Amino acid sequence: MIESIYDIEKYFKAEVVSHPCSYFPDKISTSVVFYSSSCLPPEIVDFILSSGYRRCDNIYYRNICHQCNACTSYRIKINEFIPNRSQKRNIISNSDLKVSFHKLTPTENKKYVYRDYYRERHSEDNCSDYFADEAQIDDIMLSQMFSDFGNSAECEVTTESGRIVSFSTVDFGERSMSAVYTAYDPFFIKRAPGIFAVLSMIEKCREIGFDYLYLGFYIKNHPKMSYKSSFGYSQILDDCQWIDF
Repeated sequence: MIESIYDIEKYFKAEVVSHPCSYFPDKISTSVVFYSSSCLPPEIVDFILSSGYRRCDNIYYRNICHQCNACTSYRIKINEFIPNRSQKRNIISNSDLKVSFHKLTPTENKKYVYRDYYRERHSEDNCSDYFADEAQIDDIMLSQMFSDFGNSAECEVTTESGRIVSFSTVDFGERSMSAVYTAYDPFFIKRAPGIFAVLSMIEKCREIGFDYLYLGFYIKNHPKMSYKSSFGYSQILDDCQWIDF
């Protein structure tokens, strides 16, 4: 019987690992990780998400960095969310786009979009990832976004002509959704496609009666993570308790 996150970690034989931090290159990140390549019951997905876990491929992880607490798990309260003025403009300006949720479907067009997105994302990082070849980038996309163990779906945004604007991997629980990863075509950057993808997920959660949308980690003042603070009516996980943010 699962009564706590420690029961989950014991069942999946979780372990503690340390590695270079993905967000602060001068720091070491420490995480509790476990592996699962099977379809988890929706209520267990909810339980794992509410305990601060994220998924990448078949790896579930939560950070326990003892000398840094910059990363805090972040979720939006669906029933209370109201878009702000900027988000309302985003919805209106992207009203010509088509949003669909469907089975994870890797395609050649998505590979092209992901390669451009990946290059654009790492262009300012001055890291070796920028020099990965196309085959390596394709492998990253497949493991990062198209590992489907039965709990996942895809949120795809396209133009009227069918051109891909963005595509996202999301995980479904019983009462919540988790945004695993989003890639977008840099050509559409002025449309703020990442924000529109999140707004589309919120609308889907509201449509099916979910309570929360999990957006991974919030990191204050981090150029790639602080955008989440623009979504009001949210909560962060602080010392095992979700508090209003």
